[in-house]
Amino acid sequence: MRRAIPFLLLSSLLASCGPKEDYEPTKRALVNAHTARTGVIHITMRYAEVLEAAAGGPDSAVWDWANLAGFRESEEGRAARRLLSEYAKPVSVDPASGRRREIEEVSLATVALVNLALEPRGTWESFSQEIAGARSRLDRAVSALETGTKDFVLIETRTETNKTSFAYAQEIARAKAADSGKPGKAGTTP
Repeated sequence: MRRAIPFLLLSSLLASCGPKEDYEPTKRALVNAHTARTGVIHITMRYAEVLEAAAGGPDSAVWDWANLAGFRESEEGRAARRLLSEYAKPVSVDPASGRRREIEEVSLATVALVNLALEPRGTWESFSQEIAGARSRLDRAVSALETGTKDFVLIETRTETNKTSFAYAQEIARAKAADSGKPGKAGTTP
């Protein structure tokens, strides 16, 4: 009987954890979503700052996307686009996965948000509305995927998200520092 107890405990532990193949894609999709959302917030705030300065203030009738050229060619702009581009590819999921639909929805919503931020279009107002809609879709998808996900996967996700977000912020800070060392760089206002 004593020999059977460890086996039964191990069996019940493994059964309660669920299918192992879902953990990594779930974690990857959630980390990508959280990090990409942070990156999109950064880049859209920078777009607003650059466009506002170029247009002569927040009350200006027209914010022209062509005014982003200086920012896009700055070290910060290139770094932000390069870092965000890493999240513009969907996470691959095993077709037999029980959570495939939820993981794919998070992944596709992340890709849509990133692609929208990397290629702004329309007016500032319509772009802002599209970004808000894409973020809302992503938030709903993330919430659905997090529901029912094991706590240890969520903890690992938060830990990895913190690491990737910190690395993202450091890279942007280095790029800003490189820009500030260049005299007369257009479109790189704070």
